Amino acid sequence: MLKQLAYNSEGWDGTYQGQPMPASDYWFRFVYDQDQVYTGHFTLKR
Repeated sequence: MLKQLAYNSEGWDGTYQGQPMPASDYWFRFVYDQDQVYTGHFTLKR
């Protein structure tokens, strides 16, 4: 896991442990309402 976000967060700044992650495709999984899951992906461009 790279980052866990709260509902009121400003988002992810593209870093992990203070180091910038490489420009690439990233996949995510969002779990809500106990059994509801939303998956997707995005491209991080630098």
